[in-house]
Amino acid sequence: MKDKKIFPTSDLGFRKTFSTKGKEYILQGFLQDILDGDEMGIQITKIHVGNPYNVIDVNLLSEDERKSLLLHTELDIHCIADHKYEVAIEMQLQKDKFIEYRIFNNSSLKYTSNYDNIFYNGGGDEVNEGNKKKRKSKYAGLISVISLNIFGHHHFKKSQKALHVFRMYDVDEQKYTLSPNRYVEIYFELMKQHDHQLSKNLKAWRHFMLTGDAVEGSPSYVKEAAEMMKISNLTPEERRIHEIYKKNRQKVMSREAYVYDLGIEQGHKQGHEQGHKQGHEQGIEQNKLDTAKRLLAMGLSIGDVMKGADLDYSIVHKLA
Repeated sequence: MKDKKIFPTSDLGFRKTFSTKGKEYILQGFLQDILDGDEMGIQITKIHVGNPYNVIDVNLLSEDERKSLLLHTELDIHCIADHKYEVAIEMQLQKDKFIEYRIFNNSSLKYTSNYDNIFYNGGGDEVNEGNKKKRKSKYAGLISVISLNIFGHHHFKKSQKALHVFRMYDVDEQKYTLSPNRYVEIYFELMKQHDHQLSKNLKAWRHFMLTGDAVEGSPSYVKEAAEMMKISNLTPEERRIHEIYKKNRQKVMSREAYVYDLGIEQGHKQGHEQGHKQGHEQGIEQNKLDTAKRLLAMGLSIGDVMKGADLDYSIVHKLA
């Protein structure tokens, strides 16, 4: 069956959704829904994207670069909100054991990026405030940072919450060690399907990112994003990129099918060696589940995973 849409979890879909010039209100709506989900009290009125969407010429790409259209699992966008918040948005489809280190390092570098541009002494260390002169502090260069991380895997395994927000907080004193919105790390797990406290808008975003569709009752900007994902609305250049993505995805699925068949063979052998049917069946079932998890982590749709892993919808839906 011919594809009718691209997925927001692909490089093309992610960047097209959140960094297309003239469509900044989609990113603004998403960011505001995230911030409202934790009642942070931040109202975003203007967004400037630092790395706007740009359709590449696929004919100039090497073979390895073409493969990365599918296999690259770290997608990032950075923007300035209301001229005072540096916002780093990253989508991570596959689990990385160093992910916390990378996120903290990147966001802290943004926080201190202007620190050395302001000096204590010298001709430019004073600013006029009315008739008075006031020395600038290096710390005036520190910028407020919001680090938003979207995960396509279960990261906080012991929690059913899909949205996690972290600030620097002193438990004993029961107060923030920094201004509450000065440095914030946010995590949004797409796989957490059973968070009943998640807002209606964030549920709509989660569904959109996993399927490319807008559910009934979605905000207008989510519906607009879903329209952008339709193949019929792509430019010729975008369609060529999508074709490369689709072919690479089929190759990955074929590779996963090989791993799956190998797993079945090992399951047969294990079952035979153990001398009972139960071990054999458990080996096969476990390999199906492992295959499904890998396919989901790659951003494939539930329908594709059902076919690739030979599992029922209910099982794949629970894994997702």
